[in-house]
Amino acid sequence: VYKKGHAPADVMEDLMKGDLPDEQRGQERAMREARIKEQARKEAKAEKLRHKETVGKGHVMTVETLNTQKRDRRTIEEIQRAMMDGNLHGNNKKPRMS
Repeated sequence: VYKKGHAPADVMEDLMKGDLPDEQRGQERAMREARIKEQARKEAKAEKLRHKETVGKGHVMTVETLNTQKRDRRTIEEIQRAMMDGNLHGNNKKPRMS
């Protein structure tokens, strides 16, 4: 405990420092968040630009349909029997039940 005007400078500095008011802390936090968001926006914009450049370089996307023909669902034995008979495609239709 010091009398008024007789406290050393470093003690007075520590006393005056104190905690920041909630409003000031909130402002600082908001400014940090704004900087982070701005930086993220810039990075996203640059990434999008890089992506456009890479996609646009001579890569032509073509779409082809695959497996458009029906699959042969006969067993190996049925195929071999059909080959021996000379009927390559065979009659693999099942009779309908009426």
